[in-house]
Order: sequence, then structure tokens, then C-alpha cells
Amino acid sequence: MKKVLIFTIISILLFTSASFAKSSKEYGVFIGMDKNKVLRLKNYDVLVVDAQYLSKENINKLHKNKNRKVYSYLNVGSIEKFRPYYSNFKSITLSNYADWPEEKWIDVSKKKWQKFISGKGRELKKKKIDGLFIDNADVYYHHRNEKIYNGLTAVLKSLKAYNMDIVINGGDTYVLKALNKNPNLKYIDGINQETVFSKIDFKKKKLTKQSAGTKSYYKSYCSRAKKAGLSVYLLEYTKSKALKKQISKFCKARGYKYYISKSIELDI
Repeated sequence: MKKVLIFTIISILLFTSASFAKSSKEYGVFIGMDKNKVLRLKNYDVLVVDAQYLSKENINKLHKNKNRKVYSYLNVGSIEKFRPYYSNFKSITLSNYADWPEEKWIDVSKKKWQKFISGKGRELKKKKIDGLFIDNADVYYHHRNEKIYNGLTAVLKSLKAYNMDIVINGGDTYVLKALNKNPNLKYIDGINQETVFSKIDFKKKKLTKQSAGTKSYYKSYCSRAKKAGLSVYLLEYTKSKALKKQISKFCKARGYKYYISKSIELDI
């Protein structure tokens, strides 16, 4: 009887461990990871990298590594000073980006920026990227006017024209307005929401729990997106086992994919 009980317990533990391993491979975000480490990543359903620094051959290797879909990070709403093209667009930046001193919000209504981003999408498509992880659609939250909303819409539609999946990271103010205007959006396939359960305290330089109010808002936003037919992804930052367990349980119950990172640089 004891042997049967022990065998049963071991079986349950192995099953639980295997299930967690499988779910942890559903989604991975490694946009700050060293190239050599990126090329060793395997078995992700959706893998997010910064393919602007990878070749077509590199993307092919990631697919051969049994990563089903490879998405590339693409910053459309702000510009980082380390990008080689920063000087070309410095004159159309709008304001500083809080907590990220090397970055500025950019005027997405400007045709030269729209053309540039569309060109970046074309380059990534040629590398056989499956989708785009669109960052900083929050430019509409910080500069809330029709000019910015329409400019962002034009950018997203031009990228979707390359027949790739489009996932919006953050950008809830923009996405909710877009869904209110048209519940059947054809140019957005999913959303990624950061810090639903976790929180980055930039002043104290530590990872902590999200406030109840913000967590409730983000949960509602994710639910709204799911009901609209969009895929939902969560990106969390924590080392807490208890918080990881909460995130896993929440996402599995709702059919969301999630990735939990120990680093806000997304490099490990």
C-alpha cells in the first residue's frame, strides 16, 4: 500500500512539473538577451526577440530550434538614443520618457516616421519573422489627440499589410479606443500587458507587487481584449514563488499565455 501511495505521489509531482515546464515554454520574451544566447533558445510556442539585430539565417535557426512562432520587438511610439537612426528623427521627438532617460516619445503622425517604421516591418518580414511585438503605443496615452491616434493607426495598418501577427505591448488607452470604434479590429491580433501582478519600483530599484487598483484595471482590460477575439499575453517581473503561482493560475484559467522574468532588461 505504501509503495502504491509513493508511486502515486511521484507521478503527481512529475505530471505537475511537466505541466509547468510546458506552460513556461508557451511564451518567452528575450529582447535584451545576447545574440549567442538567443540562438540557443528552443521549444517556445511564441518567442519574442529583437530581430533587428538578427539575420534571416538566425531566424531560420530559431525556427529549426522548434520555436513555433518568432516575433520581433519593434518600437513604434518612441525612439532610443542608442539606435543608429536616432539623429535622423530627433527633431520630431515629443517629450522625455519617464524612468527611461535614453528614450523619447516620438510624433507618430509624421509621414517620415510612418514610412521608416513601415520599412522596418518590410525588413523583418524578409527575415521570415512571424509577427511583431509592438512597443510604446502608449504614445497615445501621453499625447492624447486625434493626430497621434490616427498616426498610430496608420503605422499599425501598414505593418499588418505584411501579413504578420501584430501584438501590442501596453497601449491600453489606444487599444480600448480602437475597439470602441471597431469591435472587429483586423490589424491587431493580440495584446501583451506588463505588470498585472508585479510592479517595477524604479526609485527603490526593486520588484514588488502591483497595487490592487492597477491590477483590477489591467485584469479588466485583458478580459475586454479576450472578448474581442484578441490573444492575451502577460509579461511579469518577479522572483516571488507565491506571485508566480498566482500568475500561472490566473492565466491558465483564462487561456492567456505568460512569461515571468527576473530581469526588467529581459536578458535572462
